[in-house]
Amino acid sequence: MSDSKLMTLGLILDLEGRIVETVKVNEEDCLFQPGKHFIQHVDDSSIKRFLGYLKDTLKNGHSFGGELVLNEKHNHMTLSIALLKLDKQIVMISLKERQETLTVLNEIIRINSEQLNSLREAQAFKHYSSDETTAAYLREWTALNSELVNTQRELAQKNRALNKLNQTLHDMSMRDDLTALKNRRAFFHDVLTLAQESSILLVMIDLNNFKSINDRYGHHQGDHVLKAVGEYLEAQANAHTIKAYRLGGDEFALAIPTSFEIDLSDWIEQFNQYLLKLDSGLSAAYGEVKLNAKCTREDLEKALIQADENMYQHKLSTHRQRLKHHA
Repeated sequence: MSDSKLMTLGLILDLEGRIVETVKVNEEDCLFQPGKHFIQHVDDSSIKRFLGYLKDTLKNGHSFGGELVLNEKHNHMTLSIALLKLDKQIVMISLKERQETLTVLNEIIRINSEQLNSLREAQAFKHYSSDETTAAYLREWTALNSELVNTQRELAQKNRALNKLNQTLHDMSMRDDLTALKNRRAFFHDVLTLAQESSILLVMIDLNNFKSINDRYGHHQGDHVLKAVGEYLEAQANAHTIKAYRLGGDEFALAIPTSFEIDLSDWIEQFNQYLLKLDSGLSAAYGEVKLNAKCTREDLEKALIQADENMYQHKLSTHRQRLKHHA
């Protein structure tokens, strides 16, 4: 049994833990056959734990949040279970996802509420007004329903907090700490997504003579330059249909939909004017390549290699022009 197949399990057990009925199991060949004790499916390390959950259920009417390890027939899968005693049977649900847990709790609460309403209506008509057993049953279900509602609220609150934390971690993983631009991971994700709809112009950018800034003034000044470049590219991205990224070191990239008209030579010239304000020896080398729509990651990696080669040729050409100018 693989984890991908067994997503949700629901069983009806008798009070001793034998399987009475399979309610829900996502398997083509169900191994949970009625008549067998559920322990036969549990790993030796979890048998005592299951019996403890069963004892709690018989005593309190329910047991939530337990974990069990199934045996080798089920590939030693770990499952979180909830047990609920209903009359002379026990409902056992085992869920993989927190959201599924909330869904099932909602359903249980709905059923309990219907039971409570029926009992209250019956008492209102004095059908059971003198039946202390029924009154005790009503109090028990009311208390259980309240606990279920509190559990549901707690899970929902934790789920919201977890989702918020996961989103924060995801956003952090997509950002470069120094420049606040999106990073290489985000570059691959965004470009492959954009390229599903249209072709993309990729522009690789490298800062000429950046190393000399670190050598002359120290890395703190180099970091200052990189931050300033990041702010400039981010402003350009916000003003136009452009996405800007820091791929690493002094290498940056632009992703521009081909539907957006841009004079790249003019844009680079303006960028170079800005770089001169940061340092008189600083300039940009760039290489561009068109990435066709519906491309694959392999296509993107090949395009990056080509853009990098074009950038290197531009760097050599610029260097030769400067040597010629100073000759």
